[in-house]
Amino acid sequence: MNILVIGDSWGVGEWPDPKIKLAYSEYRNMNHYGLAQYLEEAGHNVVNLSEGAKSNKYISWMLKFYLQRVNKNIDLVYIFQTEFHRELVLEEFNANSFRDLLNQYNARFLGTLSDISQDYNVKINLIGGASDTDNYPELASDFPGVKIACQSLVNLLLNGDPNVSRPVFSYNNPKDRLVEFKNKFDDLKFILNFDDSVESRRKQLTKNKLLFWPDGNHPNRSGHKILFDYLTKHNTELIINNNTQD
Repeated sequence: MNILVIGDSWGVGEWPDPKIKLAYSEYRNMNHYGLAQYLEEAGHNVVNLSEGAKSNKYISWMLKFYLQRVNKNIDLVYIFQTEFHRELVLEEFNANSFRDLLNQYNARFLGTLSDISQDYNVKINLIGGASDTDNYPELASDFPGVKIACQSLVNLLLNGDPNVSRPVFSYNNPKDRLVEFKNKFDDLKFILNFDDSVESRRKQLTKNKLLFWPDGNHPNRSGHKILFDYLTKHNTELIINNNTQD
């Protein structure tokens, strides 16, 4: 199966101890490549386009560019969703609350992915990484071609459950953006709950050395192995292909 993995730093794989001073290019040469490596070792043809610090908008653009200009013969795409505030421009949305802003942002992101899925006849599977994915009861009908393969990678690793009732949309606290949101919107309680959830998520990562070290910010090879094992058991497209190969 031809598989494309794309996302931010969470899609890259295991990152080293930040105390080790390396050039950015050297990081990519010394680490385990996470989900992409496990898929490749399982016999799939895998391309990993993940890059650190990228936004969902960039990820969508790069996915479309790759399918359009480089290789249209991709059977399955795994996207590590990242934090909404990396590229967010408030003026692009007519939101009346912070919750409404998140809804509009996520809908636009999913709509873009759905269009790509339809245009290039490729199945797109989302993995909640630096940001959990939101809850979408009508996902299949509203955004055809897009599926949530794992709503929350963090929750899968820590609690054995890929789903969460209250998604956490960031693991880095965007202090400056929070001031902006508080000045713009009236649903202060929701914004403060968002703030608290981000702080809690950060502590979860830094305290769990078995799954999020050596750098304390990203799942390591053990965490990616749990994700890979989960996908091979529960992700329909991957199961069908594996059974065909057997």
